[in-house]
Amino acid sequence: NYYFPADDRLLMPQFVVHGEYETLTTAYLLRELPSDAVCIDVGANVGYYTCLMARRAWQGRTIAFEADPAIHELLRDNVAINWCEKVVDARNKAVADQPGELTLYRRAGRSGNTSIAEVSAEEAGPLEEARQWRAGS
Repeated sequence: NYYFPADDRLLMPQFVVHGEYETLTTAYLLRELPSDAVCIDVGANVGYYTCLMARRAWQGRTIAFEADPAIHELLRDNVAINWCEKVVDARNKAVADQPGELTLYRRAGRSGNTSIAEVSAEEAGPLEEARQWRAGS
């Protein structure tokens, strides 16, 4: 079970139709991830892979990084409703090769499309708006 932003049109349809996201990657992790693995999920979004890795690597540790504060809240909620709190460390941080600040951009309705590249109005499309915020790394 997962919470998603109510306006998400990128990830949610996959779950409605298939009950999972990126079926080949999901199958690979379920097949290959050892129970004592240490996993890192950079750009964890709402935590689909975070929870998948935590449930599979239940004797290990999963560290999840999500820079968007609103999406990070959903990540934390998804970790809780999937009973993964004991093995997940969910951090509201960006990951970069050096300390500093960066600007994140997210397309409305596409919570999985966060980027450090600015999204122009033409790229965002007529029904979407580009949102931006600053995040520390």
